[in-house]
Amino acid sequence: MMSRLRWKTIFLTSGLSIILLVGPVGFLCFCLNAALRPLSPPALPHLASPHDGLVVLTGGEDRITTALHLLQDHPDLPLLISGVAPQTHMQPIIKPKITSFPSHLREQITLGRRAIGTVGNVRETEQWAHDHHLTHIVLITSTYHMPRALLEFHYVAPHLDMTPYPVRAQSLSHLWNKRTWAILTREYIKLLGAIMRSFMHTPQHPYDLTP
Repeated sequence: MMSRLRWKTIFLTSGLSIILLVGPVGFLCFCLNAALRPLSPPALPHLASPHDGLVVLTGGEDRITTALHLLQDHPDLPLLISGVAPQTHMQPIIKPKITSFPSHLREQITLGRRAIGTVGNVRETEQWAHDHHLTHIVLITSTYHMPRALLEFHYVAPHLDMTPYPVRAQSLSHLWNKRTWAILTREYIKLLGAIMRSFMHTPQHPYDLTP
């Protein structure tokens, strides 16, 4: 019987071969998907299964602003802002984004301060959803970050239904800018790493928020 280590080696080699073969095409599709989406996402679709809550992953421009606008449009939904710095409070997050944000909606917002990185975001979201008995989440993050975020959610929390709500950063409007290519290249490398980890079946622990 082939050893488990040898099977992992085969999977790893196969995965690397696939990445080398389709990498350039995949990177092109990834960049077009991230940079050519409309700046203003459409309204939330009317789903057959209603969504229970909103989750925004910090780390990119316009994500939190978009989430706060969605909360205003759907005031009955709880909102998790995942990845907030430990010492950060509600006011400094909301006031620079929306000056006239209704005070009663702040009760709907949870600041997640324990997540570090995307995997930590997923674990923090899963714990929050578990604590609030939520099953269908609207996920708000940048267009370039959404593929990896969805992959991590599918891997760590497959029981959660996710509706992606991608936000295109203003910085991606200048496709030929060096900073834009640096962002897209770095994120694509992280996406490939997440894909490889799924090939290797590295175990994840749902309520462990360490990265």
